[in-house]
Amino acid sequence: MSGYNLLVLDDDQDRLVAFRRALTNGLGNDLTLVSTASDAISMLKLYTYAIVFLDYDLDLQQSLNAAVTGNGMDVVDWIVTNKAHFQRTHFIVHSLNPVYGPLMYTTLKTAGLQALLKPGVWTDKAFLSAL
Repeated sequence: MSGYNLLVLDDDQDRLVAFRRALTNGLGNDLTLVSTASDAISMLKLYTYAIVFLDYDLDLQQSLNAAVTGNGMDVVDWIVTNKAHFQRTHFIVHSLNPVYGPLMYTTLKTAGLQALLKPGVWTDKAFLSAL
């Protein structure tokens, strides 16, 4: 993998560190890390990404700031509404949520978008380095 523009949505700082290590370790990628649904949507409006990693549960950010709302499904719904802009984007749903992770994946696939369900992907260095 070399030189991709990547977006990661996750509210867990340890996971974000793991993504940063795996995806920027000499690979030449441009990596954007966000922890809220609204930040993810804002970045998707501004930039084109080759790969977008999506989490569902963003409770940590919501518990820290009552003004922060939303979850990964809100981002997926926005993506599907604007799917013409994402025909070349690959989406990887990495959520551990056993209900909404698969729902996010199915929603993206049903909309005709390129998606993969890979819970816990931040621990799979071989997978990340082979993208």
